[in-house]
Amino acid sequence: MVLTLRSLVSICKSRSKQILLPSILLGVGVVYFFGWSKAPIRAQDTLSYQQVAQDFLKHDFTELRVRPPGYALILLCTGSVVNLNRLLFAVALGMHLASAGMLFRLLVKTGLSRWLCWLFLVLSLTPPYVECAEVAMTEVVTRFLVILGVVLTVEGVSRHSAWRFAAAGLSLGYAGWTHPIFITAFVPILGGLCVARWTFHWSPLTLGQFAVGSGYFGAAGAGAIGVLILFNWWAYGFKGVSPFAGIALTTKTARFIERAPASYGVVRRILVESRDRALLEGNSHSASSYIWKARPLLQQATGIDGQQLDSLLKRLNLDLIKRYPLLYLQNVGYAMIDFWTPSSSVPTEPRRTLFQVLWALVQAAVLALWAGCLLILSGGSLFIRRGRYRANSSAKRVCGVQAFGRGVHLQILGSMTVCWVSLIACAFGTGEARYRSPVDLILMACAFQGLGALAKLLGAPSDISERREISAFYQH
Repeated sequence: MVLTLRSLVSICKSRSKQILLPSILLGVGVVYFFGWSKAPIRAQDTLSYQQVAQDFLKHDFTELRVRPPGYALILLCTGSVVNLNRLLFAVALGMHLASAGMLFRLLVKTGLSRWLCWLFLVLSLTPPYVECAEVAMTEVVTRFLVILGVVLTVEGVSRHSAWRFAAAGLSLGYAGWTHPIFITAFVPILGGLCVARWTFHWSPLTLGQFAVGSGYFGAAGAGAIGVLILFNWWAYGFKGVSPFAGIALTTKTARFIERAPASYGVVRRILVESRDRALLEGNSHSASSYIWKARPLLQQATGIDGQQLDSLLKRLNLDLIKRYPLLYLQNVGYAMIDFWTPSSSVPTEPRRTLFQVLWALVQAAVLALWAGCLLILSGGSLFIRRGRYRANSSAKRVCGVQAFGRGVHLQILGSMTVCWVSLIACAFGTGEARYRSPVDLILMACAFQGLGALAKLLGAPSDISERREISAFYQH
């Protein structure tokens, strides 16, 4: 009788733990859904995605679009092709809540302290992180897809699951369908898997399991890009991944576009005049996005279509970069500063100004924590590798080792994804802070997990199981 009562109590406790997280996320979602009654909010780029959705609705692909079709399909499925509706906001809000929930569950599985896990969840549900779901843009969708890909990859390594690798590749591949910066998002994950296995010898996978898993993952990610190329060829007659390349490179040469060769004639003149006008009249006074107003003027003056204009802009900008590589690198450095700086919208109330300052400090603290933990853990790992330590394949039998392995892979895969996105966004784009939004939650999760790992590795283990976990994970 006593045993029966104890078993019932344990079952009730386990079930209450299982429904606690969904209940919290659901409650927070209800608060945001009814609290933000004006959502979704139309952004400057929303119309261009709706135009792609209208092409799908009308089956008319005569005009080449620079936006990828991923987010347009979501607009089509939610009925937001012409007018934005609340269903779109509900889907976007659900994606953000699911992203936070997936990372929270993964952090718990890494053995991170409960209070750090809950602190991560609370911060991820604050308005500055949720506000990307309020705007009808691609960031929240891309965030969900990237986080899903990272979580599935970590679980694929931990559980030796081939289908999780394939699903992760498809998720990251579709992220490239929603945002051009993430077309190669599967590359840092493959690199991280290789680093974990051959550089630090931390992967529990055998060579055959690694080959199958990474093969499924790479094939799924590359397949998604291949399907995107086929779609562009079938729909628009464009043989490439995205007609956005010429426009993106223009943002990197805005500061020295006047140095373009005179042989470009009227194209050079229109670009310089549009850049100067954007410097005087633009909101940011940086002219980084002047090409959007120059593009119709270029088509009108040259009489060429969108595909030919993209080729012309790529040729002109690559010529400029080859002639002045240091100026290009200087602009990449400016973009890096913008990428890692908190976004600074103009405040309308004194209270909002104070809130922005406080939130900027929070973001700066999370970023510093992530960078510090990454440097210390990477340096320590290199020392371990130098000392010829390697992962013990039989260590999974020791309590906690599998959780520690999850944390290792989350740290490697997540940090490499963040660094890769930073590189691509700044080398081929303006590096705006909103480009960091899809990987903000991953960065924060890696920061907290790194703090917990340092506390466990550098501090004194509290019990014998933790000592066994740390000692058994490495084999001299």
